Amino acid sequence: MKIGIICNSLSWGGLELFMGKIALWSKQEGHTPVIFCPPKSKIEAYAQENTLEYISFSTSWKYADLSAMYKIKKLFKKYQIETCLIGHSKDIGLLALTKRFFGLQCKLVYPQQMQIGVDKKDFLHTFFYNTLDTWIAPLPWLKENTLQRTRIKPEKVKVIPFGIDTQLFIDNTTNQQEARKILQLPENALLIGIIGRFDPAKGQEYLVRALAILKGKGIEAKLVMIGEENVGDKRNYLQYLKSIMQELHLEDDIYIRPFQKQIQTAFKALDIFVMASIDETYGYVTLEAMASGLAVVGANAGGTAQIIRHQENGLLFENKNPQSLAQALMDVILNPEKRQALSQKAQQEAQNTYDYRKQIHEMFG
Repeated sequence: MKIGIICNSLSWGGLELFMGKIALWSKQEGHTPVIFCPPKSKIEAYAQENTLEYISFSTSWKYADLSAMYKIKKLFKKYQIETCLIGHSKDIGLLALTKRFFGLQCKLVYPQQMQIGVDKKDFLHTFFYNTLDTWIAPLPWLKENTLQRTRIKPEKVKVIPFGIDTQLFIDNTTNQQEARKILQLPENALLIGIIGRFDPAKGQEYLVRALAILKGKGIEAKLVMIGEENVGDKRNYLQYLKSIMQELHLEDDIYIRPFQKQIQTAFKALDIFVMASIDETYGYVTLEAMASGLAVVGANAGGTAQIIRHQENGLLFENKNPQSLAQALMDVILNPEKRQALSQKAQQEAQNTYDYRKQIHEMFG
């Protein structure tokens, strides 16, 4: 199948990386993707790095950008695009108008990556959304969110979990000792890890405070925090975390490491993974931890509460509650057999449900 991927963004974050990976994975599965993106954008660089076909295309994000509509109609006809994936919600209007008034002949598919925070039931949004052929929600709660906040026809909304390359984590041959040496971590400690940018919404503070509770109960464990602050972020959240560490006398028990390009090695160094984000829409890092064979302890909020089934493939704790988090951690620390059973179930589910090959098959056949 010839797939067009619209990613009209100069930024580089989870959304843009997701669209790039869809292009790469669909190519690996025998499809022919073409990325339509702004010149000198980050996703253009990604396409070049991964030898993916791309075409320079950008719009002002105005609904009535007639020149962009004409150009996209012409390009899609030239490249015989059968299905178009729309990366940014702002581009749904452009493609919907092109299809309705310029006769664009292809299926329009929108993979939802963020929940809808306010009602979008006005005439214009209703027209745009119902011009789509398929709206893909990665989890049932996001489907319900879409149906509550919009007037899209329910039959257009499908639940297809977004995937990761599970084999990258399952087949990783680096052992724990080697991984800890690479990250300069203690070889024999029990390591609890959290991976993500340093941001209040990611919940690192709750894990730091939970570690202090564990220490107070005589449980020996260390914490590894992997990530970086957003460029230009003036909140100084990392410094705030360090002040809490000092206040709680945890400076020797917490290791801060920068983002790791070989993230599978970072997971290999850990014993337990924590997803503490207070409202994570989906959480790819949770899936990666599961695929890595780690016991996962997650906040009972957002997408995490649907990916993790309490006492089946992981444990949930009360959102923003260090005491509840500490209790869940004690459960898996003091019961190694349970920790092993949870990690095995998590890895199996990651492979069966969240592998990108399954996602590509369900999206494109």
